[in-house]
Amino acid sequence: MILTGKNAVVTGGGSGIGLAIARGLAAQGCRVAITGRRLNVLESACKSFGGLSVKMDVSDEASVVEGMQKIADTFGSIDICVANAGIAEGQNIRNSSLEFWRNIMAINLDGTYLTVRESLRYMPVKDWGTGDCRFLHSRGARPQRRTRL
Repeated sequence: MILTGKNAVVTGGGSGIGLAIARGLAAQGCRVAITGRRLNVLESACKSFGGLSVKMDVSDEASVVEGMQKIADTFGSIDICVANAGIAEGQNIRNSSLEFWRNIMAINLDGTYLTVRESLRYMPVKDWGTGDCRFLHSRGARPQRRTRL
């Protein structure tokens, strides 16, 4: 796939896997926007590859709508969306609250849905379809202690 000139969005792009993906896309010629909740982290990360930093909370619909609009206004369109934002917080399920569970679902599931839905609004339709969406969630790709129920 030729990526030169494509416009990409990477949620959770301020660090870790998201930042590595953003740098890789930029190295292949993409214009890259990274999103996250901490603007200072995003701005620092963008210095390493010349990207656009957009403060966006994927669990907040209005924030995602506004963030994707800002990216589309800046780039003109979105060709690639990497839904990378997510959290992994361990807690003994016996002692966890429904609020704890709902926060994880709001970021990891609702956030992915909102990210993809809003990015598709700005993906141009081509002969072969629309742009490209990728979904990632990881706990750092390392073995985790088993949680006792």
